[in-house]
Amino acid sequence: MHSTSTTSSKTTSRITAISRMCMFRVVVSLLLSAAGAQDFHRTEPLSVSFPNRRELQQDDFAELNAILQNVVIEIPEDPPTLTSGGVTMDLYNVVCQDLKLSGASLSSRRISSRDVELQVTLSGLDFTCQSRYRYTGALGVTGRGDVIVYSRGNQAVATATVSSTSATLPPTNVVMNSCNPTIQIVDIDFANGGIISWVLDAVEGLLRDTMERLAQQLICSELQKALQGQTKEFLSYAKKMLDRYSSADATVSKDALLAREQKVEQSIPLDSDVQLLNLQEQDTNTGKWIHQALNKGVEYLNAMVDTPSGSRELQVNRWLRDYVLDTDGALVLEQPDNGMVVYEGHDVVTQTTIVLDRVKLVGLDTFTQFDPFEMPSGNYTLHTNMAWEYLALEIDATVTIRPSTLDSSIIVDSSSGSSPVVEQVSAFVGIRDLVASSALLTAIDQTVLEGIRLGSLLSTDYIMDCFMSTLYELEWASMTVDAADVLTPTISGLVSRGIDRVLSQGFDAAFLMYETHMLRAAPSYFQQEIRPMLNQNLLRGYFLEDENGNSRHCLPILSWLHTGNVDFRDLLLTPEEALAVGGSGNEPYGDLFSSLVMPYLQEKVLEPTTLNTAIVGSLTKEQSGTQGMLEFANVFEYQQLGSALYDYLDFKVSKVKITNLDKLVDPLLLQPTDANRVLNSIGLDATTGTDDGLNAVNVTARVMLDVGGIDSPLQMKNEVEFSVAIPSASLSIEFLANLKKRSLLEFPLEDVTNLHCWLAALATVEEMSKENQEQMQQTTDLAVSALSFSFSTFFLDSTCITSSSPGCQSVSEVLHRLQQAGLVSLFRESIILLVEDIILSFWDGFDVQALVDAAPTYCPHSDRFNPQVRKPVQELPKLSGFSSNTSETILALGTIAVEAAVVISAKNQLLLAEENPGESTSASSAVPKSFPAGSDILDWQNLSARWGSWIDITFDEFRNYLSTPVDRKKELRKRTAELTPRINLLLQEYILDQSGAMVVDMDGLSLTALGFSISATKAQITGLDTITSINPLVVLSSNTLVSTAHLEALDVAIDFDVTTLLGTTEQMRLKYAFKEVDVQIDTKVALNTTKVGHTQLGSIFDVSHIDNCLLKGVQAFEISKLNITAKEVAPSSIEGYFSEHQATVSTLVESLHSEYQSDIVKAMPLMIDSTIREMINALIPDILQTMTSGCPDPPQFKSDGLVDFRDFLLSEFDSEKLEGSGNSPYGNLFSLLYDVLEKEVMMTGASSRPVLNDLLATITEKQSNVTGTIRVAGKAVDSQTTIQVAGLTAELGIQVSDVLIQNLDSIGDPLHLFQPVRGTPNVLNNTISFGVDPKPLTFAATLTIALSDGAEMNIRNEVNVSLFIDDVSVQTAFLVQVLENSISSFPFEDFSNWNCWLSTIQLASDGSSFDGIKIVDQTYSSGNFSMDISCNSCTSPDFDDLLMSLYAPSDVSAAIQEQTSSLLDAGFLQTILENLVFDSKKRCPHHPDFDLSYVSQTVEDPSVFSSLTFGLSESGESEKPMHFNIASTFIAVCLCVVGVLGKLMVARRNKKWMRSLTYEGGFFLSRQEENQKAMEKWLDEHTTSLVLSPYISKSVRWSVPIAILLNIGFFLGGHLGMLSVVNLDATLAGESFTINSFMEFTFLESTKRTYENGGKEM
Repeated sequence: MHSTSTTSSKTTSRITAISRMCMFRVVVSLLLSAAGAQDFHRTEPLSVSFPNRRELQQDDFAELNAILQNVVIEIPEDPPTLTSGGVTMDLYNVVCQDLKLSGASLSSRRISSRDVELQVTLSGLDFTCQSRYRYTGALGVTGRGDVIVYSRGNQAVATATVSSTSATLPPTNVVMNSCNPTIQIVDIDFANGGIISWVLDAVEGLLRDTMERLAQQLICSELQKALQGQTKEFLSYAKKMLDRYSSADATVSKDALLAREQKVEQSIPLDSDVQLLNLQEQDTNTGKWIHQALNKGVEYLNAMVDTPSGSRELQVNRWLRDYVLDTDGALVLEQPDNGMVVYEGHDVVTQTTIVLDRVKLVGLDTFTQFDPFEMPSGNYTLHTNMAWEYLALEIDATVTIRPSTLDSSIIVDSSSGSSPVVEQVSAFVGIRDLVASSALLTAIDQTVLEGIRLGSLLSTDYIMDCFMSTLYELEWASMTVDAADVLTPTISGLVSRGIDRVLSQGFDAAFLMYETHMLRAAPSYFQQEIRPMLNQNLLRGYFLEDENGNSRHCLPILSWLHTGNVDFRDLLLTPEEALAVGGSGNEPYGDLFSSLVMPYLQEKVLEPTTLNTAIVGSLTKEQSGTQGMLEFANVFEYQQLGSALYDYLDFKVSKVKITNLDKLVDPLLLQPTDANRVLNSIGLDATTGTDDGLNAVNVTARVMLDVGGIDSPLQMKNEVEFSVAIPSASLSIEFLANLKKRSLLEFPLEDVTNLHCWLAALATVEEMSKENQEQMQQTTDLAVSALSFSFSTFFLDSTCITSSSPGCQSVSEVLHRLQQAGLVSLFRESIILLVEDIILSFWDGFDVQALVDAAPTYCPHSDRFNPQVRKPVQELPKLSGFSSNTSETILALGTIAVEAAVVISAKNQLLLAEENPGESTSASSAVPKSFPAGSDILDWQNLSARWGSWIDITFDEFRNYLSTPVDRKKELRKRTAELTPRINLLLQEYILDQSGAMVVDMDGLSLTALGFSISATKAQITGLDTITSINPLVVLSSNTLVSTAHLEALDVAIDFDVTTLLGTTEQMRLKYAFKEVDVQIDTKVALNTTKVGHTQLGSIFDVSHIDNCLLKGVQAFEISKLNITAKEVAPSSIEGYFSEHQATVSTLVESLHSEYQSDIVKAMPLMIDSTIREMINALIPDILQTMTSGCPDPPQFKSDGLVDFRDFLLSEFDSEKLEGSGNSPYGNLFSLLYDVLEKEVMMTGASSRPVLNDLLATITEKQSNVTGTIRVAGKAVDSQTTIQVAGLTAELGIQVSDVLIQNLDSIGDPLHLFQPVRGTPNVLNNTISFGVDPKPLTFAATLTIALSDGAEMNIRNEVNVSLFIDDVSVQTAFLVQVLENSISSFPFEDFSNWNCWLSTIQLASDGSSFDGIKIVDQTYSSGNFSMDISCNSCTSPDFDDLLMSLYAPSDVSAAIQEQTSSLLDAGFLQTILENLVFDSKKRCPHHPDFDLSYVSQTVEDPSVFSSLTFGLSESGESEKPMHFNIASTFIAVCLCVVGVLGKLMVARRNKKWMRSLTYEGGFFLSRQEENQKAMEKWLDEHTTSLVLSPYISKSVRWSVPIAILLNIGFFLGGHLGMLSVVNLDATLAGESFTINSFMEFTFLESTKRTYENGGKEM
């Protein structure tokens, strides 16, 4: 160990300097010889007042007067001379005695930043002076003698100014300003002068004033000497001292301090085998341990604790008082054995000696900030930051004052009876609010530190030595301080009250003069003086060396203790206690734990009062600011954004408070019960001393639920404080652990924080067997061998902090109701088991055995240590191993919580309704939402606009069909009649199962919490078929449908699968029952018909996909009103799983239900129509998206696959009966529809006729108010056309109005539509008959025919026409080959387009033959046929007779039957069907061959077949046949070809002739042609026309052109004029009329007609 010696001479010099600096005020006060005090009033702003001064008391200066009473003072030379009235008296050999001082004071005030004024006041000064005198009077009279002067009650007041040259420099000059003595001579006695003495004695009054003035001058002179002499000397000394610490070198820069610290580090004399711990390397094992140890130590020392006075302070202050400071709370810096003279002064008045007795540093235990080990500034240096309330030096000294014995002393004689004044003085000087920053050189010998083993620490005598032995050097390398204020210096301990007061006043004056300068000098003073003293007396004298000055060292480990396991009884208990429980009792492991740690824990820590007050109370107060309470600000927070039900959700658990924790009783920690078992227990009893349990431990937690979103139905912001009060409880845990002795004793400090090393220290079963240990009861290394928890009871409560829901206040009420119902008593034992199970579950979840086995791999000092293996990250284990009872307890409490939540929600709704009567209680905004509109959106009030009037009728019939009461007896073959809405039967047959329940799968809805997995498997809704009345789908507006219903009962049961921590899966059912339920649902539906139209039939072959696919077209869906009321709501019931708690849960649930049933019944419609409705609306978009995603693509079949109608329309069973496949390749959609068609349309009803009649009767009655009748009022057909025949142009109008079809409901049996046939997959049989009852099928209408030419012909005949047909029967079997893929891909938008249905029929690939649709069998028959025609308004009187003569009823009937048979037999209908199928491919929009411009060339437009009128086109000749056009074209072409060929032949022959000429012939021919051209040219140039020729007479020249023009005019007139006219007279049905200009003949018109009638082709 290296140490640095410091000589005592250096220490003595530092102490002397301190003493001088602190005692200068004593010196100056003594020099001033001041005593007594009076108030000195100050009015200046810079004045300083000193309150609490002691008042002048009698005999304050008794001790000083005791010295002065026997003192004789000789007046110095230059005796005074008295002159008065011509008389001169010289005084010499003046001596004074009987001195006495009653009072003295020294006051001070600051008059400027540089000047301080002092005032010295002396009062009650008594003295007697004796002197020789020489008298010289008038007339030369002289004499000598003695004179004695008696003066009493004298006073003197003197002021002086102490100043400095600058406000920043200490004062150096003093000037006396004034001196005001008051001398009172009470008597003068002259003696030994003869008559002169007698005379003088008689006239003493004449000399008294003169002597008083002389005395005043003398006193002022002495005071001036004292103030300007000794005071100036003191100022010079003080300035010298302050300059030493206030010089420029005293302010050290940060860089200089760092350089100093580095220099100190570098100056450490290291031995070769010493390795110091590098404090910068905190990642090493040792560095980490040291860092953690320092942090823990600092954390402990920074803890706030209570003081006896009730205030709080840092723990470090208490530790310093307990272990470092003396009983007075001071650190002794110096205490010489025989004292040390620090001042000795001897003047003409007194001899003063000051002996230093002791110097102490006080205030070390006033830490307000303690950060001693911050980030290292060097390898071995730690920065420290500390703050004190104050630090001060307390200097104890002995002051001895004697009369002066100098030859020059003014004291001539002092009696031997006088004794010196001896004062034990204690001076106090310090600074306040001190902040210190220092660098602590902490050189730790790493080798020594790492070599320490726990075994060396087991003896209490060597613990401190062992730890301090690791310190190689400890020194404050630098120290800088900053002080806010200087404490007012004080002096105490003086026996003389007067001297004490005057000295204190002197200290005050010095403080006023030097306060700022002392603050400026403090940093340097601490650096230069205090720092070395702390290094020597605190760091070295306490930490590095023991009390004997020896280096510290560790105790060696005893090797004989290395075998076996630790017996916790001998380790932790005293010898007597260990022996009593089976231990050896001889402290084999030392006394650290048995005599120090454990007793300290039991007596100081675990003692209930101390535990609750000092530890629990202190820790809780430090943590929360309140004793006995722990508070945690933010415990848990869950946030979610962007849900369908809200914009954001914030769930927060905060401000968890546990109060009254300082009520712990019977604490027990590490109490051995066996060699390897320790018991730990704690109790809680908050009922002691109270009868009401108000001091129970109370656990409160604020739970805040903030759900945001303008349209959120759950919008709320509630903060509720829940509390659980537990009056008393207890918990005990016994651990079993086999700790190896060797591992404990040799455990290195560097691994003391390594949990793996402690686990590695446990002995395994194999190790115990090798060492022949006794058989252990447990085979595990570490286990919980026993666990017990108990509590008396608990109280639940809640308080609303902030609430947007008025029902928040009901939470507390419901909790109290549960407690009144026995919640605590019923669940007490179960909750105890639950807590025990949770604790054991966490313990088992850690897999302690595996951790122990793997621990040596991660322990550095273990032989099995492998640094390459990474330490596992230990996560919080999952709960496991719960008993079935515990699992049931959790679920039971959860079930009760759900029921309580229902009650609270109900009360909340009622309160909202009271606050807002008549308004919706929904939390969402009431802002109306826009609803989609447009041409694609279905208008529910105008369905016919898109699909025709039939859809309106069908929709209304569907509604009535659902609500129409039917006889349940007949439908269900019951004996007693029972009427019920048809919807019940439909639900029973198609929706509900055999038990009458609708089962909804709920796969995917699951919750995992506390190790449980709860999955909702299905929901069963029963009672849906108990509808007593229903009014479904009432159209309220273009997008709103209203449905109402009443149900006798409605039960909802939800089945859950509960997977417990044991791995078992149990079933549980939660059931709710309602009676007399009224339901009203208003829905707004925006159905996009375009999107629905794109849906293909194949996607809904399976009816389970209908909703998925059809919902694609739902562009918007909203429930605008949801009103569900129940007359009675039964309490929820739970079935299955629960065995222990079935009755308990039922009791509590029924208790809640019976208490709040009326509230639940009242609130249910409010809750459903507000929150639940809005929740459903918010979820609808996601539901629609989810459901529409479940719409499958249509199935694909073979390209030439044909529909088998047996599988298509029949069930699997019926299909097999007709030799079909029976495997439903097309799903069940059409088979269900066909089943409905058979049972609800074609079957025989109550009227012994097919139900179709009832359907038709209902539909027709709605249309015409008469069953079986369809009435089309107004014009059904209105056709206008122009007729042109020859010269006749007339307007023909045909109207059919007031159409009436009667007895449509006369369909008879048998009735079969689309009936599959056995053995043939593509044949459908159809049989239907009309007019089978005495109700003939009747067609009636009004026919109007009008013909007018605008002249004489105006014909208008209006007749009533009626047709009556009896017993019409048609039976037809069709072979229809429908392509499977065509049906599968058929879109809904073409559902009413019969062309698209026809386009699904197969065509031959080569087009040569057609078998896609064929009539394979047909039969037609009809009964009587009659007709009635009568004129209603006819211009032709015999028009009705004319029609009847043309169409006799018997002839019409025979003609219809004959033509029908002939048409069918001749294949006319087959031809039409074939043509329709061919054309349908071009006319179906979704077919690949669709052609918008296609016009049929085989048959008329299909609309002709549905028309009830006919038209006449404009008259004219028909075009010639095609062969005529071809022949004419061929002839014309031939003529053209012949002409061209002829011309070519002539030209060819001419060229041939010219080539045959000789040269001469050719030459003459060319000359002849040239002459001819020349002649023509000359004639053109030299001749004129006929009209201009002078050679012809004028009559000829003019008559020829005129004749030609007249000839042309006659020709044109003859051809353009009318040739002939024909008028026609006619009679029609008795009406005569004339057609004028029926035919007219002209040449041009005839030419035109010739051209149009074949001339063009010719």
